[in-house]
Amino acid sequence: MAPTTPPSPTTVAPVVELTTDVPVRVQNDQPGSPARDSSSLLKAFEDNKPALTNVYSNALSSDSSMRDGMVVRLHVLPDGRVDNGAVRVSTSGNPSFDAEVIQAMTSWKFPEAKGSGVTADYQVIFVPRESEAASVEADLNSRLAGLSPDESPEYAFAPSGSSPTAALAASPSAMASSAADNSPLTSSPSPAAVPTEVAAIPGAPSVAMPNPETTPREVNPRRVRHRHHAPRAIAALPPPKPPLIARVNDELRASRKLRRVQAYTNGSVVTIFGKVFDKDDRLLAERTVRNADGVSGVIDNVTTDTDEWARDQDLISQALQNAGFSNITVKVIGHDAYLSGEVKSEVDREHAVTVAQAAAPVKVRENLITVALGNMLGF
Repeated sequence: MAPTTPPSPTTVAPVVELTTDVPVRVQNDQPGSPARDSSSLLKAFEDNKPALTNVYSNALSSDSSMRDGMVVRLHVLPDGRVDNGAVRVSTSGNPSFDAEVIQAMTSWKFPEAKGSGVTADYQVIFVPRESEAASVEADLNSRLAGLSPDESPEYAFAPSGSSPTAALAASPSAMASSAADNSPLTSSPSPAAVPTEVAAIPGAPSVAMPNPETTPREVNPRRVRHRHHAPRAIAALPPPKPPLIARVNDELRASRKLRRVQAYTNGSVVTIFGKVFDKDDRLLAERTVRNADGVSGVIDNVTTDTDEWARDQDLISQALQNAGFSNITVKVIGHDAYLSGEVKSEVDREHAVTVAQAAAPVKVRENLITVALGNMLGF
């Protein structure tokens, strides 16, 4: 009875999805209908979700139980670029993960649109398995409901060339308006617009109003308005850490010997493929990737030039033996073959070249086969 192969373990892919209730909100920079609708913003998320999943997979490699829900705000320009982004609120409060998510999402490129820019709020769920999504979404909705209109974002980031504070500009009052009815923003009246006198009411006693410039005013502590500033921690945060695949590829490109090697990641495990010169370079590729920050394992599918040459050389040698040319040897370097040995006639000499080139993708560059002297003299 033939032995049975045990089934391979099932790999559970991490889940990165938008919330089911209100997945995305869009708000125009100027009064009027937004230049981009929700459907185009949803499509951008789906198109870029694989890269976002890769960021989450890398985070799971260091904490397999990590889960998060966050409201990510992007400001999209009419030309399709994202000039800033921020995590308004999240369920885990992980600045490092916030930074990687924002860096990934601010690299998105949207189709061009006429009109002004828009602010898009994505409500994103990151869970290791589908069964946890509802719990994280409920937690996110609870935190969002208790979010102060003037509360600063957890993390803000502007790509190179943008104002680093631009991501904060629309965040405080914009979210309150957006969460309420998705209406255009309105500014609060300035102090100059607040009246300092009250018109007399017929039949009521005359009341002299205090002059705010000369009369001390008793302050009701419940009505004090505090000016909220962006926390200094945002400016002090280090640049977001590149995704694992980017760090691995940077290490490979740094060596001239490894520039034909490519990689892809599955969590913290990296698979490398491509070609190097010899076995020493193959070991170098594996060692380089294994030493990259965040890598827990390496699957080495790299091939070598010398192994390929040896394979072609064996194929040609076998073909020559089968054709009766037992006295001919072959050396393969790259796509070039070099023949040597002895045959009975000039016809055999040329036939050996044909056999060699048919057995492998090579070109015979030097034919050092000689014709036996007795056959050349006719005896």
